[in-house]
Amino acid sequence: MSVPDPRTVADLFRARADDPAPGLVVGERTWSWREVVAECDRRAEWLREWGPGGGRNVGLLLDNGPDYLFSLGAVALSGHVAVALNSTRSSIELAGDLAHTDVALVFADRPFTADVPVVDVETADWSVAGEPPTAPRTTADDLLVLMFTSGSTARPKAVRHSHRHLVRRATGLVVDAGLDADSTVYLAMPMFHAGTMAGLLVPAIMVGATIATRPRFSASNFAVDVRRFGATHTTFVGRTLHYILAQDPEPEPEAGSSLRVAIGNGAADADIAAFAARFGCRVVDVYGTTEGAISLRRGPDNPPGSLGIAVAGDVRILDPRTGRECPRAVRGPDGEFGTLGPEVGEMVRVDGPGNFEGYWNNPEADAERLRDGRYWSGDLAWRDEAGNFYFAGRAGGMVRVDGENLSPHRIETAVGDRPEVGDCVVFAVPDPGSDDALMIVLTAPGGLDPATFFDGLVAEGALSRKEVPRFVRVTAAIPRTATQKLLGRGLQGERWHTTDPVWWRPDTRAAFRPLTAADAAALDEAIRRTGRPLAG
Repeated sequence: MSVPDPRTVADLFRARADDPAPGLVVGERTWSWREVVAECDRRAEWLREWGPGGGRNVGLLLDNGPDYLFSLGAVALSGHVAVALNSTRSSIELAGDLAHTDVALVFADRPFTADVPVVDVETADWSVAGEPPTAPRTTADDLLVLMFTSGSTARPKAVRHSHRHLVRRATGLVVDAGLDADSTVYLAMPMFHAGTMAGLLVPAIMVGATIATRPRFSASNFAVDVRRFGATHTTFVGRTLHYILAQDPEPEPEAGSSLRVAIGNGAADADIAAFAARFGCRVVDVYGTTEGAISLRRGPDNPPGSLGIAVAGDVRILDPRTGRECPRAVRGPDGEFGTLGPEVGEMVRVDGPGNFEGYWNNPEADAERLRDGRYWSGDLAWRDEAGNFYFAGRAGGMVRVDGENLSPHRIETAVGDRPEVGDCVVFAVPDPGSDDALMIVLTAPGGLDPATFFDGLVAEGALSRKEVPRFVRVTAAIPRTATQKLLGRGLQGERWHTTDPVWWRPDTRAAFRPLTAADAAALDEAIRRTGRPLAG
């Protein structure tokens, strides 16, 4: 397949200026690419009049839809910088994001108050008073977008993405996903997310594919939208495939649908197989971060549970304390990795930062990621003798119990695979002893007895006895990000102070029992006496 290689995202839009083919479909409305670019140009002129010279930061507080595409195009064509704001964050959090990223103007599709001008895109007058200044010539190295990390484990950081970065990623994805002008990409995930913007939005502009979307992700409408739009490609993140599969199948066979490729990351093996069978499509699971430094891909030949192999750069697993490479796990004659298990370290790109262009105004975070000419991902993993990588959690998320480091991710995977459980998150809470205690928060629509449940997992070998949490909280729903990642930070801060039922074991040898108000007060007092902070 011939892939165009323009220098900037502005060039991608300009290449579509005379294209009469369908460019955008939202609801019952269709815009040709010619109409899309004309509207982008109109708003770009307004932006150039507002801020001649370009390079100023414009916040996009928008749901998926025409205004997002028009606004992104306007920013690219006017030489400004888009700040892809997470529309699900609170007003206080957004105020902090605006201040941190030096936003000078906000495009919004909802009532919003800020310390900078806010333009209501649904009522705005985009006319200009006179001839707007000529747009500065955009180069491939110019910054185009600031995209925030997910914030599921720490405060979101604003990642720099130049035109070159996005074009380079789009060029590869056009080939990997088999995109062309006859494709229809369904953007089910938010456009402010890197997996959507870099994963399908920019590649679709590059080849002139049709973009179809709805304001927000809807698992119940996914199959309906695929059929209605004739979607050939879509994106996913984490458990979104699981939520789609939980919906009743459509009356018409979904395996005969138009969908050819779903591309994303973080899905469980069982969900990948079930989704591919249900929709008759190929699922491409790619490990990648918002920073774009490391990319891993798995296919049918990679082992179950793995992230696959690196597709670019020299990626290794290093001991963060010594910098040495961790030995690869070797399977024994029985196909298992042995009783001690693999050695976990941090995933590091040792030949440089790759596509990572740094964070906005955050030298401390830059220094944490880039050390000794290497890109330290902050993700824990291990590697087998064939070179496959396996995710083990976030570097700051390991929990130390009785002198041993445990991976919350491993426990979440073992628990989440059980049919009794919907969602679950595992994290550390303070322990009156010297280390941490494990707490799990889960949903169990049909009810769950912690003692029987965890005894079963231990008997099956899915968990060790030490990996059984001390605290089990059963709740109706776990908060999620806009891309359906589970948020554990707020729950960690609440600990056992909740109206939800909580079971606990007073020590690791005891049986589970309901946690009472007296138990909670005694725990708090015991932790205060140790001098440890009560916050999780």
